[in-house]
Amino acid sequence: MSAGKQLVERIIRDMAALGLEPDTREREQLAVAEGLANQIEALTNTVRAEGYSSRLKSGRVVIHPSVAEIRQASATLSKVLSTIDMGEGLPVNRTKQAAAQARWRAHNEQKRAQLGGA
Repeated sequence: MSAGKQLVERIIRDMAALGLEPDTREREQLAVAEGLANQIEALTNTVRAEGYSSRLKSGRVVIHPSVAEIRQASATLSKVLSTIDMGEGLPVNRTKQAAAQARWRAHNEQKRAQLGGA
């Protein structure tokens, strides 16, 4: 079984354990994730077979071009997987959540300052 198919099956099992089922958008994202995981697997196999680096005639050592592709595909896979809701309830907007936490922190610091000065 391919790395991508294994990844998707693990995610769907984890979602089911939480009482969740992927919606249409998430199924599309899982298909993209499967393709990326398969691409990473193929590139990794290429690097294993051909070596991580090689020495040019000039003596300079260069990294296999697939290494950069693996990094890029891994970063993209991470972004794709982050769009799949694995929690209960409504999805959280991380930017709004961070802003709200910053406002509460400032509010609490102001309260402490007022109480300490009184």
